[in-house]
Order: sequence, then structure tokens, then C-alpha cells
Amino acid sequence: MKKIVAFFVLLMGVLCVYSQISLNRTDFFEVGNEIPQIKYYSNSEVGVPFSTLFGEELIFDDLDWTNFTIDTLRFFNPQETDPENVFAEANCSQITEDGFVLHYSITESSIVLVGVQAQQPMTGDIMNMLMEQNVEVYSFPIALNDNNDANAISAFKEHISVYESILPPDYYGYLTALFDSVKFEIKLSFISEFDEFGSMEMKGLNNLQGTFDYLREKRTDVTYVNVYLRNKFSGSYTPVGDVVGDQLPVELPMIDSAFTYSYWTKGHNYPLVELIMTNDFQNVKQANYRHAENEEEIGNSELFSSVKHSVFPNPVTEMAVIKFDNLAGGNVYIFSQTGKLIEQLSFEGNSTTINTASFAVGMYFYQLIDRNGQIIGKGKFIKQ
Repeated sequence: MKKIVAFFVLLMGVLCVYSQISLNRTDFFEVGNEIPQIKYYSNSEVGVPFSTLFGEELIFDDLDWTNFTIDTLRFFNPQETDPENVFAEANCSQITEDGFVLHYSITESSIVLVGVQAQQPMTGDIMNMLMEQNVEVYSFPIALNDNNDANAISAFKEHISVYESILPPDYYGYLTALFDSVKFEIKLSFISEFDEFGSMEMKGLNNLQGTFDYLREKRTDVTYVNVYLRNKFSGSYTPVGDVVGDQLPVELPMIDSAFTYSYWTKGHNYPLVELIMTNDFQNVKQANYRHAENEEEIGNSELFSSVKHSVFPNPVTEMAVIKFDNLAGGNVYIFSQTGKLIEQLSFEGNSTTINTASFAVGMYFYQLIDRNGQIIGKGKFIKQ
């Protein structure tokens, strides 16, 4: 009898192993992929409990959160943003929600981060920042309990004259007497574990629908940005905040953390669901679902009657322009990530300008309202 019981325990273990999915190179992104997403943002700073939203059966349905956008995540040829071929090893790139351009080297065995393009915290100019050593983000194949803990550092150096136009003359003279160059440094940390597998259902008006086997990635990303001054006599570097203090136009260092559950499935190139969590992975602050429509159809989504429009530049530092097609006047409402109304603007004609100079760094949402009071468009922009 004991042998029979042991046999069935072993059999169930084998069946469990074979019911799990594994992820291969073809299940991940590559150049040319365009991933339509609908992104919901919680009005609560603390998010909404995971169990309240999805339950034990893991059903991803339309959310009734008032702040949302429809967007397309693009993976493109690195030369679109790197015409000088600084990131020569890269063969695929993407732009993050924070405005960073990530350059990858993708092979059949791995996805490696080669470098980052980012805006200078002071001037807004683009920095091309190669990693001091390439960082393996994913290694194939991937199965349950696989994990990765990686760190990357990249630096960009310029002459101290980059400060001349943004600091008071007295401060600039003081700096040049002691320091000769500026170093911008980005430190990236990736902690990833594929911690769960199972079956999930996607339903609702706007989502890709069906039942899918998934492998969940639990991931923590930390980005640390700081600026240093090089002493012309000793050659040592000092954080610029320790020298200049409140004369800086931004607060340094800049530290950003993201805690994410990503639900990977076979053959879809990118997670069908991404949940941006609180740091204890209990509450959901943002939910990104795979949109059911093609990119060409997104403007016809039944979520709202959309007027074609564009926002530029995005990310923005001081002034953003919203330009409309076939609209001559209305209102723009601007909200913070927590749903607080920041500004209301009325406009005539087919464009309006938003002065963001006083806005805190972060993501903002806007609604376009026509003269009849109807919502005719929504979107987001990033203030840097």
C-alpha cells in the first residue's frame, strides 16, 4: 500500500512539473514589436489590495478607475535614438515611462542591457551612458523559481562649464576655482524571481480575452541618479548637492523604486498583465493590461470618444504643447497621479500650451473636454 501511495505522490509531482510553462527567447520582445496597452492608475496613494481586485481565481477584468491611458509600447532599432552608434552592441531599444531609453543586446540565450540614454538632471541634454559592464537581464530558458540579482553602473562626464548658464555667477566662479568637471552617474539594480505559475483569465470590453497559462515575475527595480564634481587638485569626486546645496534646480540624489508583478505567457512577447505594486507587494497602484485592439484602432476605443491629438515634448521640462485635429476650443484638465486636479486651462483654436515649470517631477494625466462638456480625449505626460 505504501508503494502505491508513493507512486501516486511521485506521479502528481511529475504532472505538476510538466504543467508549468517555461519561457524561451521567442516569448520575449524584439525589434518591431508594438504592444498596445491600457494602463489604469489608482486614485489612492496606497493602492488597492490585490485580493480585492482579482480574487483567488485571478481574473483580470476592466477596472473602474477614473485615471487611465491607452498607449503602445514600442521596441525599435537603436539607431532611431543613437545615430552615432554609441551603443554598437545593441540590437533592440525601448523607452520607459520615465523617459529613459534602454538599449539591449538580444541573443538566443539572453537579453543584456548595454546602456541607457537619459536627460541630464540640470540641462535636459541627452546623455549616452554605456554600462561599465553589460548586465544580463534575462537568461533563457526561464522556469519557475529562476531568479536574477544584477547591478549596473554608468557614468557620463562633462566639463564644468555645463553649469554656467544655470547657476548664479558667484556660485559658478566658486565652483570653477575648485572643480574642473562634472560626472553624472546612474546606478541600476534588478532583483527578479519567477515565483508563481498558474492559469489566469482576461476578460472585459477592452482587454485581450482568453484563458492563459502564466509564469509570474516578481521584480524590484531601483534607479539611483547623482551628480559629482571633480576636485581639480586632488582628483576626488564630491556630490554636487554637498557643494551647491539649494542652488540646484532639482533635488539630488534622485532615487526611484518600482515593484512589479509581470504575468508572462507563451508567444506574446511581453507580459499580458503588469501590476505596479507597493513595496510590500500587497497593494496595486497601477495595472497595465494588453489591449485587445490594434494600434490603428486604439483611437476608436469605446472607453471614450477620442479626438486625435499629440503632446510634445514628452517628457517635458518647462512648456508642453497639446495639438488637436478637428477641434476648435475647449478645456484641458490636468491631474496628479493621485487624481488631484492641478490645473484647468481653456483654449481657442487647435492647440494649447501648458506651463509645467512649477510642476513637481513625475507623471501627470489630462482630460480634453469639448464645449459641450464631453470628455473627448485623455492622456499623460512626464515632467522632468
